[in-house]
Amino acid sequence: MPRSVVLLFLLLAGCSVKQQPPEPRADAESASNVGYKKLDLTVDRPVVGAEVRVAAADLPAGKTAELQWGTVAGGWVVEDYYHFKGKKYKETTSSLGKFNIDSDGRLDARFVIPEDYGGVHEVTALVDGKPVAQSGIEVTQSFEMSPVSGPIGTPIELSVKGLGWRTMESTWVVNWDNHAVGFVSAAASRGSAVARFRAVGPAGDHPIKVYSGYQAQSYLNYEQAPNAYLPRPEFTFRTTAGPSSAPASYIEPYPRQPVPETEVKIANARLALSPTQGPVGTRAMLKGDGFAGVGPLQLVWQTFVGSRVSGNGFEPQESVVA
Repeated sequence: MPRSVVLLFLLLAGCSVKQQPPEPRADAESASNVGYKKLDLTVDRPVVGAEVRVAAADLPAGKTAELQWGTVAGGWVVEDYYHFKGKKYKETTSSLGKFNIDSDGRLDARFVIPEDYGGVHEVTALVDGKPVAQSGIEVTQSFEMSPVSGPIGTPIELSVKGLGWRTMESTWVVNWDNHAVGFVSAAASRGSAVARFRAVGPAGDHPIKVYSGYQAQSYLNYEQAPNAYLPRPEFTFRTTAGPSSAPASYIEPYPRQPVPETEVKIANARLALSPTQGPVGTRAMLKGDGFAGVGPLQLVWQTFVGSRVSGNGFEPQESVVA
């Protein structure tokens, strides 16, 4: 019997070292706040743009206090154009401004919650560059939809602020008439994003529900979801009769991407491509000179094929265009 007890203990100990790692967090050492005074933060609703009142006592009289906002910086990590490495963040701070401490050591200041990720943010008061008081505020999400009515085809924008950077607080799924139309996330845009979709028929009221979710899938039974504490907004769009004045198609503005330097291995030869980016179907012009005596040239289009799911990665694939 004692041997069985020892064996069970060893098995349990062996299992304990194989626990899954916790949710990835920002890479930083957390500083101790032992000895800090308390900042009293008052706000009607802790959303981006709301005014926060800060009060504290027993601070160095007559000094200037700088308020710092604790946050994270980072986003999606993609290497070599197609190697997706997930998300990575590191802790950082930004200044909320400098405020005077009165002769009795009291601080009375106000600041506006900056456009940032949702979740808990430390607010720290520094005097002469050293922290003297601290507190925290949990920024929640805000949602606005515009317009609220229009004919079939009307473009609708759902603007969100304060989406979190952590996995369980970073994605909301948009439902129209109880059908998923897409999801909105702001993992690399400091918690702010815009979801765009179009109105459909028939004429009348259509419920739009925005569910919290995980990996672009919504929690329909949100009361039992691990993130049930998050807001779950609802809107109503009224589809009206008549044609829409909106254009038939919409091209999302795309940020300018870095392009590698043109490489020409023939002396005194030059190549130029315009434009260097665009949506599918864009007409591009390739011009060159200095190729006299080289002979026929081939125009080759290169892409990458593969999948992250298969585990085999990606590999280049070329096809002759002309």
